[in-house]
Amino acid sequence: NLVAACVQRGIVTDVPAFILWLCLGVVAIFAAARCQHMRMWLQHDAQASLASEQDTSRLLLAKLCDTVCFVGPDGDGLLGCDGCFEKIMGCTARSRRLSDFMAGEERAKVYLAMFGDGPPDELQ
Repeated sequence: NLVAACVQRGIVTDVPAFILWLCLGVVAIFAAARCQHMRMWLQHDAQASLASEQDTSRLLLAKLCDTVCFVGPDGDGLLGCDGCFEKIMGCTARSRRLSDFMAGEERAKVYLAMFGDGPPDELQ
């Protein structure tokens, strides 16, 4: 027993105060663990919700589109695509530019739809 060992060795002279502080320490540790547990549970719920949304988006895109590719923030770099996109294009499309696969007129239409203006001068 922790309290008996501390009293016998002379570490503790006021037993009730020691027990009170020991209990308060255990309660504080329990409260901190509970807060951490709740924070982790909320993060788990958010990740599960996000995964569900991503699965739903993928299913919707699979039904509506022939293929899917992910375009970078510049609107031209291909960050990733599915195998069907590469089959349609006839080559590996990852790390290439979307403008490599489009004629000038089509390129202008895509940029107009995405950004509200035409492509930058270096892509025309």
